[in-house]
Amino acid sequence: MVVWLDAAYGFSGSGVVSGGAGHWQLTQTKPQQDIVLIASPILKTKTYRQGQGVIRVNYVNLSDTKADSILANCQAVYGYFEQLFGDIDGANLTFFINLTRRQTSYARQGFISFQIKGQSIAEINRGIGHEIGHF
Repeated sequence: MVVWLDAAYGFSGSGVVSGGAGHWQLTQTKPQQDIVLIASPILKTKTYRQGQGVIRVNYVNLSDTKADSILANCQAVYGYFEQLFGDIDGANLTFFINLTRRQTSYARQGFISFQIKGQSIAEINRGIGHEIGHF
């Protein structure tokens, strides 16, 4: 799928994202029933390379420090599951940090919309483990 946006918009979604500056491509590597797209002129991304895969944390209206903390917790949980279940090299994982209470967290293959509004650090950390555990 190719998406054309104003060059000011960042883009993410449930799949492998490539391109930039208004011309984005989203490639689904596994069949799914829906496609999640995120586009915003204030979208920020933190990334961590895990072997051949990438963990991305996408966010808006969240401090960079909080995003760094969430990414560090994602790395720790991802690493722990690798210890338990073996190498998952090449797996890409995107977390979109959702700050609305109306939306619950949900997971798609390689993509998680993660609601954190009103949650404590312990609840956020437990939620990260829960959502990654779906995979």
